[in-house]
Amino acid sequence: MKKIKIGFLNVPDHNWMGGVNYLKNLLYAIQFNNDTRLEPYVFVSNKYPGNIKKEYQKNANVIVSSTLDRKGLFHYASLIIKRIFNSFSPVKRVLAKSGIQVLSHFSNQQKLANVKQIGWIPDFQHLHLPQLFTDAEREKRDINYRKRIANSDIMIFSSKDAYEDFKQFAPEFIHKGRVLNFVSQPDLSIFTMPEDYTDEVMKKYSIQEKYFFLPNQFWKHKNHLNVFKAVEILKKKGVEVQLICSGNMDAPMTSENAEFLKDYIRKAGLDSQINLLGLINFKELMLLARNSISVINPSKFEGWSSTVEECKSMGKNMILSNIAVHLEQSPPGSLYVDPDDPEEIAQALQKNWEELSPGPDIILEENAKEHLKSRTIKFAEQYEKIVEEVLSL
Repeated sequence: MKKIKIGFLNVPDHNWMGGVNYLKNLLYAIQFNNDTRLEPYVFVSNKYPGNIKKEYQKNANVIVSSTLDRKGLFHYASLIIKRIFNSFSPVKRVLAKSGIQVLSHFSNQQKLANVKQIGWIPDFQHLHLPQLFTDAEREKRDINYRKRIANSDIMIFSSKDAYEDFKQFAPEFIHKGRVLNFVSQPDLSIFTMPEDYTDEVMKKYSIQEKYFFLPNQFWKHKNHLNVFKAVEILKKKGVEVQLICSGNMDAPMTSENAEFLKDYIRKAGLDSQINLLGLINFKELMLLARNSISVINPSKFEGWSSTVEECKSMGKNMILSNIAVHLEQSPPGSLYVDPDDPEEIAQALQKNWEELSPGPDIILEENAKEHLKSRTIKFAEQYEKIVEEVLSL
């Protein structure tokens, strides 16, 4: 069976762990499907984080090239060549050397000759939450998205919700749009984790047995503030819930909001109830999710939430904002709340705090395990179908 070589360029790093997890899950699904014709290659620079690179190497050929180093000699040379000749000659040589036929989830705004391109836009957040962007940022996104759409042979969207936005944003290119729901893979070791390791993690982060878990990056639209307000509301009622939050607090684009949230916790006197862990490893994240009362995602906007997919795959109940994409993802056993209403969030927290026990729900877990294999294969097959389709164009 002749393989189809697909390449991934400009891949996300630790500044966007949602993007990293997306690619990890896609590569895993490709290799999980024994009948696949796809042979994935991930191209990274010499400076790309080694720990993330190792994750990609589990399920793909990882090519390290100085051509992709930002601020390096090859990078500046390629910019000059691109400006003069309107081409990506150095990059094209790197791809040609590996025999790449399709560039997937490509985010550059230019067309490469002799290579089919599958574009990906996770979401159209700037259209729904314009207040989070400057006029210049919104205009830049519009321009870049339109170029990406125009120069891609097919566009992938992770949800029907994002696809509907695409239809309004670029109606002349509706024929290019495809919906591909991704499926997250839990770390299976969490289901057989020794009690000693669990105790070690709980002690490491000073976590009490009973807690809620909110594992999101600290972008404003992730809406930590209204959950913190809900915790404060319950405190005034005499209900002192525990909330654990993980996520990178030092990323350039989110550090200001993280500092604001730290200040809010301090001023509201919630230091003993809200624990900000920072960036933690995936195994710890999954363990804390499994042992929580509920995992919370109060986000005001998502493309297709990796947090929701991870809980769906491991069988964990959630408290979710009632945005369209969360309703589309529909993880079993979950509550939905208005993300702009701290009182409603507080009611959901109190309900689960009083009615549920911390730790795994065996029935939800068994159902999740039963369906994970078929969900993963369907994800891989749908993606392969898109790749084969783009080659036929």
